[in-house]
Order: sequence, then structure tokens, then C-alpha cells
Amino acid sequence: MAARIISCLILAVIIANPSRVVKVPGTKDFKLVTLIDASRSMLTKDDSGLSRLSKIATIMNNKDIHDNLQNFAKTETYLFSDGCVPTTLPFAVQPLPGDTNFGTAMTHVLRMDELGVPVGAVLLLSDGRSNAGPSPQDVAKRFAHAGVPITTVLAAEDARPLDVAVVAPSQTLQAKRDEPFTLTAHVSANNLQPMDIRVQLLQNAAVLQEAELHLPANADKVPVHFTVASPTAGLQTYVVRLRTDAQDAVQDNDADFLSVQVEQPPVFKILYMANTLDWDWRFFSKLHEDVPSIQASALIQLGELPTGEPPQPKPRFFTENIASDIAEFPENTDFYAPFDAVVADTRVFASFSDKAVQALLSFVQNKGGGLLLKGPVENLRDDIASLLPAKTFSAEFVNGPFRLNPNPQFVFSRKASSRLLSEGLFAPRLNTLTLMTDLKKSARSALDAQLPNGKASALAAHTVGAGRVLYLASTATWTWKLSSDSSQVIYNDFWAQLATFLAETGKPRFNCLNNGQKIPIDQPTDILLDVLGDDFLPAPDARVTFTATAPNGAVSTMELSPSLHELGRYEAPFTPAAAGEYLLQFETRLQDSIHASQAVVIARGAGPESANTAPNPALMQDIARITAGRSLTLKTFAAALRSSSAMADVIPLSAGVPMEEHRIPLVPPYVLYLLLFASCMLAWWLRRSLSLK
Repeated sequence: MAARIISCLILAVIIANPSRVVKVPGTKDFKLVTLIDASRSMLTKDDSGLSRLSKIATIMNNKDIHDNLQNFAKTETYLFSDGCVPTTLPFAVQPLPGDTNFGTAMTHVLRMDELGVPVGAVLLLSDGRSNAGPSPQDVAKRFAHAGVPITTVLAAEDARPLDVAVVAPSQTLQAKRDEPFTLTAHVSANNLQPMDIRVQLLQNAAVLQEAELHLPANADKVPVHFTVASPTAGLQTYVVRLRTDAQDAVQDNDADFLSVQVEQPPVFKILYMANTLDWDWRFFSKLHEDVPSIQASALIQLGELPTGEPPQPKPRFFTENIASDIAEFPENTDFYAPFDAVVADTRVFASFSDKAVQALLSFVQNKGGGLLLKGPVENLRDDIASLLPAKTFSAEFVNGPFRLNPNPQFVFSRKASSRLLSEGLFAPRLNTLTLMTDLKKSARSALDAQLPNGKASALAAHTVGAGRVLYLASTATWTWKLSSDSSQVIYNDFWAQLATFLAETGKPRFNCLNNGQKIPIDQPTDILLDVLGDDFLPAPDARVTFTATAPNGAVSTMELSPSLHELGRYEAPFTPAAAGEYLLQFETRLQDSIHASQAVVIARGAGPESANTAPNPALMQDIARITAGRSLTLKTFAAALRSSSAMADVIPLSAGVPMEEHRIPLVPPYVLYLLLFASCMLAWWLRRSLSLK
């Protein structure tokens, strides 16, 4: 009887089917938007040894968690820094350029909420380091007004991570080849206890020197010095790198770069032009043996070829250190491009065509080359005579000692202790000096001579355009070298200083303004190249491309566009992706010619993303509180995503999300059917075994 009564009760429960009503959001009726901070500060490593972005990727890229999110709602995932980039799970651990802009990323979600499927909830995973754009709290108030809660997940540990940084001077240092120079960098750290670190100096991936440095607590700009010498001239890059035993949270600032412009002994290329192989050239061509800074070339007209050659006689030239074949004095300005200065006998201009004169004028006025004239000034063509620094001249024959007084403040001021200034200078004897008695207002005298009726100048200079023009009163300075050992030293010193003064105003045809510059990682920097055409004027019609070779060997090519602000300047934005030295190789097309040039820039972490990497949990809590969301740690969030029911409890949803009603039985039906079967079988067995007996 008891078994039958129990069976009847179980049957009554099955018929009644007691249940509870549960409201759940419809998975197709709202979106769950996940915002993942992928700025450079998220590469900071906490005590666990993993970067913040890597820890997020470990959780979000898990297949089970990914499936739970898809079953919970329609999901959309975005990576953000200075802007939003849609992505799919799993996502790659790659930082995005720019600063961290919470406001723009959150505003992007609000715009999505106005179109299509409504946004029911937002997940914000970050370290809380917002340093750009509008106030996140102000944007959070708009979310509160829209009724969309934001659940924030702090992807960083509360403990302050250790950060040791090295900073080197940003300007390019100057040094001389084979001479020692000192490199200085400064080390800072947020260490709570004193610590020892190793600092290395590297070049071309080879360790040159290593120093041990003791840092006090909270070290601030502790200097470290290295003394080196470079046997190679040009722009040299040195790396100062930290080696710490402790775990350094930020890797971007563990190395910095020092740019050193190592100057080789200057070599000035001087072109000597005349209409005869005079003694001045014979001695001037040997000057480089005593003065290595002067490299002489010659273009000297010797006469004409025999008249029997048709159609007419052609000039015959003597050339030295000139690659091109010469049939006449050059009419192309580009011929003078390799030279820094020209020394010309005035008698040679009688053989110059108008175009040849214009080419020389462009070399002086536009390129900034130097021009030294010597020789007679009578019957000189007007365009050349206008270059002379004097108005009137006086011819004086030197028969006895005739002293010339160098001006220590002009032309010869670079070596105040030279024998040229200490012993004095005398004009070559038995020669005629073409002295300048009345200088132009723009000219200054470098060698003064005393005449009975006043003072005159044996060497004067003035500026013509971008270059300098000098006139020398004598064509026989070679006699100084034969006078005595002392005069030979004075001859060398005279021309060495004169060549320096002539050549120092020259401008390069292709000048990259970024050469040796430090540029920030992940931020665009304008690469600027100034281009001079064949006439040494800014070239507005050039086509310039440059190839950037990254430290890891990756190559990228871009085309530069003409600048809107400077004629002859070409520019293009360049964004380095990693720290290190970048080689920029330029190819410039000018009409029918192609020219190559190169420069070096150094990329390094900079800006707010590298300056402060400490987590900011207060901001994350403010955003969650204002929007009626929840503020979670990464560990709590990971545990909740592994269960669908826990996910619904942890992630608050918008009140406007459509809900679906589901009836859930208090007792699962299969349990009741099993109990009914068991009770019925028990009643049958008891009747067979007991009642029938």
C-alpha cells in the first residue's frame, strides 16, 4: 500500500510539473563589445614576467572562453590605443601606435549603440593609463545616460613594477677621428632599495666597454661615462644598454642611442683654372703633399689643335683629377658639383662663353662655392669684373722687401698661433702686385699693404650670393716655397687657411634634415630632404623615393612629396615600429640624372607611454562606478568567463536588453520518471513475494 501511494504521489508531481521562471537575454538581440588596450604601456612586464597584453591574450584567446562569449551574446572585439581597430579572437600580441585614448574608444562604442543591434554591455581591459583625448569620466557619464554598463578589468598588478631607464643626450655630438671623446648617459630607476646594474656600450652589436653602476634608492639621473675613439669618420651610432639582475618591467627604455658625427681631417677640393701651365699651378698641384686637406684639380687651356682638322680648330686642355672629357670650358653648372672652390686666373675668362660664365656664377651664388681670382683686371669682361671685391686697383712692382700684414680677424683667424701671423708675410720680389685701393662696401681686407699714399689690400673678400669671392694681388705665391724653410711653412699655412675660408660655405645638393636625429617609436615623423637642381637652385620638379632599413633588416619604400612651405624640400611621414638605427637611402631623379644619398635616424620609445607605466586602478573603478558596471581583477574575470552562469552574474547588462523567459523544472523530469518506475516495480515485487503468499 505504501509503495502504491508513493507511486501515485510521484505521478501527481509529474502531471503538475512544478517549475520556476528565469529571464535571460536573447543572444541575438544585443552585442557585447570588448575593448582591449593595445598601447605600448601594455607591454610592461609585471612580477609574473608576462606583459599585460600577453596576459589578456592568454585569457581571451582560450577556446573555451571564446565559445562561452559567443554563446552569451554577439561579440565584437576592438584593440585600441589612439584609435580603434576591429579584431577577431584569437588576436596577436602587437602594440598599436600612438598614446592611450580611452575617450575616443568609448565614444566609438556609443556610436555603434545608435545603429543596428544595441550594445548590452562593454568589457574594458586595460592598465588604466589613459593619457590622451577627452576625459574618460565625462564619456562614462554618457554611457550612464544611455544605460550601458561598462565592466572594467584591470590587467596589471597593484605592486609598482621596477623600471630602470637610461637616457642619452638627444643632440648629435661632435668628435674628431682617432681622437678620444667621452660619451655620457644618465640612469634613473624607481627602485625602493639600492641596487647594482651593469651598463654596456655597444657599436654594431659588439660590446665596446662595460661599467658597473651603483644606484641609490629612487635613483634619478645617475651619470655613466665611457671614453672611446673612432677610427672611422662619418655619423657613428653607439648604444648604451642596461643589464640588471632584477626583473625590469619596461624594456623600451633599457637602451638609448648616442649619435656622434666623427669628423675626418677636412679635404677641400679646389679646381685650378688657367690658360697656361704656369708656375703657380706646378707648386699648387703638389700642395696636398704638405697640406692633406687640399685636393687640387686642374682645367687648363693649352692652345688649339692643328688648323688642318675640320671644321675649325678646337681648344686643347690639360686636366687633372677630372673624370669627364673636356672639349671646351664647361657650360653645365653640374660640372662644378664635386668642387668646393675655384682658383682662376682672370686671363682664362677670355675663352669663356656666356653659358660657361653663367655656370660658374651659379656655382658661387647658388651652391655657395668659393672663387679666388688672381691676375690682371684690365679688359676683364663685365660679368666677371662685377664679382671683384674692389672698385679701383693699383699696379705696384716689388723690387725690395714689401710687407703684407695678415688680418687676424678675417680669413686667417683660425690659427692665431701660426707662423703666418707670428713671422709676417712679404710679397714676392721682382713681381707686380695688383693692389686694391678702394674696396666695395661689402668687402673686407685680409692682407694689408702700406703704400706711400695710403693703405691698400693684397687680398680681399666679399660675399656673392651664397658663396665668397676673393681677389689675390699676386700670381707668384710659389716663390715663397723656394725662399726658405720658414717661407715654405708660411706658403702651406697661407693656402690651407685660404682654402678653408673659400670652401666652408658650400651647400650639399642633397641634404636630409633628419640625419642623426632621434625620432619616437610608433609616432609619425616627417622625413625632410632638401634637393638642389643642376643649377644649384632648389629643385621643384624632382622625384624622390627613400628606402628605410629597420634594425631587424625589414625594408620599406616610400615616395616623398614636395613640401608646401619650402621650395626644393621633399617630405614624407615615417613611423618606426621598433627601437634602433634606421638607414634611409634616397634616390633622387632630376630630369635625366639619378642621384643617391643616405642618412641615419634613431628610433626610441618616448612620450607618455614610456614616461609612466604604473597601473591606474582608480580610473578603472571610476568608469565602472559611473556606468553601474563592475570593476574586476584579471584573475576574477578569467574565472567568471569559464562558466556561462557566472558570466551572467559578473557582467551587468543594459536594462534595455530584450529578455527571454525560460521555465526551468524544480526537479528534472528524468529523476521523477526513474522514481516512478522504481516505486511501481517495488509495489509489484512486494505483491508477488508477500501478498499472494
